[in-house]
Amino acid sequence: YWERTMGRFWIRAQMAHYLWRPSSGLRLAMEERLRPLLTDGPLLGRPFIGLHIRYSDNIRNFENDFGRDPAVTRSLKHYMQIANDIRKTTGITDIYVATDSVYMLQDLLRNFSNEWTIHVQDRVPRTKTQDWVWYRDSRSSSAPAIAADVEMLRRADYVIGAAQSNVYRLIMELNMAYHAGTYLWTTNRHRIVDIEWYEDP
Repeated sequence: YWERTMGRFWIRAQMAHYLWRPSSGLRLAMEERLRPLLTDGPLLGRPFIGLHIRYSDNIRNFENDFGRDPAVTRSLKHYMQIANDIRKTTGITDIYVATDSVYMLQDLLRNFSNEWTIHVQDRVPRTKTQDWVWYRDSRSSSAPAIAADVEMLRRADYVIGAAQSNVYRLIMELNMAYHAGTYLWTTNRHRIVDIEWYEDP
């Protein structure tokens, strides 16, 4: 019944929402990171747009698997065009950005800080390369940072990202369920910069 009336994405969102239960230790580490931004910070009670910009070791796979140019689809200009479209209809001027790329973050802060209020999590592993699995040596310590980014984007009013990323697909599902009582599920709040949505197996 629910699949026929609400669709598969809605069903997956409810399942992801139910399963998103970080352990007590991870939850405490996440809350420490969220406090300066959300709990006691500038985004408390304010609508914001979440950007998930994955631009490192998956770029070559994107070209090989989907035949699209990430320099175009994943350009910061493309992300910000979508953000501007959202701002025109909502008036939202706050952006939270989660990215693995040092250069993307630098460009965002340098070129868009005058027209947007940009928020970012501190002490997050980022890279200047597109080396495969560049984060290998920091896996054991990076879980709280990644989980805090997911939690921030789960709460964002709108999200923009690449559906090639399994993390962004999870974010869209969690975001849908989190805002079930705030926005109609048919509202176009989850924007994709490149490939169309596809389901994980």
